Amino acid sequence: MKIKFSLLFMLLVCNSIVYSQQKPTIIQASNEDFISYISQFDNELIIDVRDSSDFDNRIIKGSIYAATCEQMVKITDTLDYDTPLLVYCFKGKRSQKACEELISKGFKIVINLKQGLGEWDEKKNPLETIHNK
Repeated sequence: MKIKFSLLFMLLVCNSIVYSQQKPTIIQASNEDFISYISQFDNELIIDVRDSSDFDNRIIKGSIYAATCEQMVKITDTLDYDTPLLVYCFKGKRSQKACEELISKGFKIVINLKQGLGEWDEKKNPLETIHNK
């Protein structure tokens, strides 16, 4: 009985060590999943990282616009690493790079809108217009 308990205990300890050492990964979200994540979290931050040439004053409601990596870093520097970050750009490539940067900074929940705002708009998902960047 002691041997079984010891083996079980060691297995649990080893699993918890392996789990705690796993590196956070970027969640690649479809439009529907992205909407679901927005409604799922209470303290998320939605970041629009479109290049200024792609920015047309329409954003996903509640987003913060960060045209440069420096702006994104400034916005996220004061956040807790457990804050869920939902990131998008026009096609999904720029936001993927931004997500990689956020993961490297230590954020644990980073979600990329994988097809970007171009597809989001094509699917008639809601956008709001802002009057200044």
